[in-house]
Amino acid sequence: MDKIPLSANEYFLQQHNLCCKYLQAYAKRKSAENLHQLRVSIKRVRALLKMLNKLERRFEYHKNFSPYRNIFRKAGAIREESLHVEKLKEDETHKPKPTSEKNIDKLIGELVKSIPTYLKGMVKVQAGILEGFDKLDQKEILPYCSKLFNHLENKWGKLQTEDDLHAFRKRLKHFIYCSNLLTETEKAGVASGKKFKSLDELQDIIGKWHDNVLLLNKISKENLSIDSHFLFALKHQTHQLLAKAHKKGNKL
Repeated sequence: MDKIPLSANEYFLQQHNLCCKYLQAYAKRKSAENLHQLRVSIKRVRALLKMLNKLERRFEYHKNFSPYRNIFRKAGAIREESLHVEKLKEDETHKPKPTSEKNIDKLIGELVKSIPTYLKGMVKVQAGILEGFDKLDQKEILPYCSKLFNHLENKWGKLQTEDDLHAFRKRLKHFIYCSNLLTETEKAGVASGKKFKSLDELQDIIGKWHDNVLLLNKISKENLSIDSHFLFALKHQTHQLLAKAHKKGNKL
């Protein structure tokens, strides 16, 4: 017998509460894990609100997602800078700019200082979002997910640029998060369990590839002094990830 998944309303509340939890936890203990979990919960909230925006025409997506978006952008800036600093530490010849750590500290300070405001903003939009989900016909979610999956299958062969691939990953994660609202039987009607697993692996590969691309762009833009062997290895790894993504994506 199918396990009944959370309703869209319940799923949103769960992720909203997790956002609050990880924001408050980050204020006390500024750990990378708290920041990561915060961003994951916001991505899930975003997926739900985008779905609601499509299925409930009167819902105002930009207004309601605004508080979460502001947090996500600040958290993303911290993650990106921290990731670059940690990756560059693998190059023993590289001397980080003194401003790098200071910039991260500044970004963290700005986020922590704004947490009370963000929490109030999230609470302020909560009632309107829940009202939107109350109006949502749950029966519309399955055809919505099926349409998302068909779009992914059709879109893969048309990717041309790095931006296309990054945008594809966003759509892929949107599909994965929305499909959490489906029963196992409904999921099986959209795609096999093997394909779901493959899609999750694909988004992970594209994510690692994109992190490397951002770092390479930073090295080039800021003309950083990098060991040639480290740079070659980074470029090689990036090319391998891209090839791996295409190989897996071609099986869609």
